[in-house]
Amino acid sequence: MPTSKVFLFARARADQRLADFVQWFARDYPAALRAAQAPLQRFVLNICDVVPTFRIAPFIARGGAARPAYDVCAELWFAGDPGSDWHTTCLDGLGARAEHVHGYRVDEKVLYAPAAGTPVDIKFMALGRWQDHLTDAEGRRYWTEHARLVPRIHVGVNQYVQNWVTAGTAPDCPTVTGIAELHFASVQSLGEDFYVSAEGQEEIRRDVSRFTKSATTLCVREQVILASAG
Repeated sequence: MPTSKVFLFARARADQRLADFVQWFARDYPAALRAAQAPLQRFVLNICDVVPTFRIAPFIARGGAARPAYDVCAELWFAGDPGSDWHTTCLDGLGARAEHVHGYRVDEKVLYAPAAGTPVDIKFMALGRWQDHLTDAEGRRYWTEHARLVPRIHVGVNQYVQNWVTAGTAPDCPTVTGIAELHFASVQSLGEDFYVSAEGQEEIRRDVSRFTKSATTLCVREQVILASAG
């Protein structure tokens, strides 16, 4: 049976302890989805608390902000189609705990997969928006072509995933057309091996600028809360 994937990016309310927010997301949220009879097949919770020391910094980064745009990113895989009201199911219960939450339904494209046993739990994520003059099909084509640069320049990456956004949870969601996941074996590898060289950084910048107007970036560690059966 085909699967559907949803991203939820959330920031805890100011009166919520971050540890409590993360614990609720890890323990109570998937239980609530199952209680609502959502066909949840896999659940990964990404904690946005990774602070690498970059040898060569990403040219798109959140800069000097004291706190990232989000505290957690949940990745949800559903068996089959979760239905037209998927956003209601996914957001239920979050309003009382989150300052804001933005959700996106995506088509997942795993372009480079790791060898068995390779650690992939540290990630650099980029939520991008196409250049205004591009159609969605053109943006996806450019991004697909961009993937050829990843193993040569992002030398520490051991898994690369493109997620093409097909819908958002609400009209006030920030416009996001694609979500990139670059997986690394460790925080040290993310910092030291993000680019092979300064020249590689510039090559990536030029290529990404062809199709990306803006991006929000996150450095995260993932926790697999519910693994796929088998």
